[in-house]
Amino acid sequence: MIIEGTDGSYGFVPKARQIFAAPVGKNIGDYHKNWNGPSYKEYFTTHVLPNIPDRTYIQLDSASYHVWSDQLPKNLPQMKKAELQEWLSENKIGWKDHMLRSELFTIVKAHLHPAIENAIEKSGKNVKIIWQPKYESRLNEIEKLWAVTKNDVARRYDILTKFADQEKRWHAAFKKVEKSRTILPGIFKKVGLIREEAMKQVAIEDSYADVQAEKVDDVKVDEEEGVSCSEDESMYGGDDEFKL
Repeated sequence: MIIEGTDGSYGFVPKARQIFAAPVGKNIGDYHKNWNGPSYKEYFTTHVLPNIPDRTYIQLDSASYHVWSDQLPKNLPQMKKAELQEWLSENKIGWKDHMLRSELFTIVKAHLHPAIENAIEKSGKNVKIIWQPKYESRLNEIEKLWAVTKNDVARRYDILTKFADQEKRWHAAFKKVEKSRTILPGIFKKVGLIREEAMKQVAIEDSYADVQAEKVDDVKVDEEEGVSCSEDESMYGGDDEFKL
């Protein structure tokens, strides 16, 4: 069972929820084989885009089915050198005869866009996707929302539970969230604080990197100006100061 939903600070987006049931006995244990790029694109274009207003920002992680592109005839890693050359020529993107397949691969990849971004452009809606950093699910509110609903459903699971029971329980869990006056505000507040701390850490790391870059530049300038060891020692008190 795969549940797709879209939420905002005001609650779940109406009509944007879908419960996807994998075929019985097929690819059990790996939902990626049943839910892929084309599956997500269909969900996005039929359930999300029609039900969100203009000037909407959508936050997504870089899961393979989110970033899948429909611009290629087959999966990029499977394409041969000649196929890459043909695709580049058809799309009027420059390449050289001497280029290796790896180089062509890099050029093609740089010109691909996720299918859902192409769908947004075709729709004419003023919608923008914000791609969250890799491995930073803590910055995405919906991850915590999934945790709340999963826990609610899991508490009611037993060996007699059937798919229909699970489906009803999921809908019930979503309704609980929608009726609650504390769950969504609490989640957005908590993630907001996490995001603020993350931004502070990024600022600290950027500042440190700038300082290190300045030190490297200073060393380069000293080398060019020919600062001698004796001059360097006189500046810092000589070796005697640091003897063990």
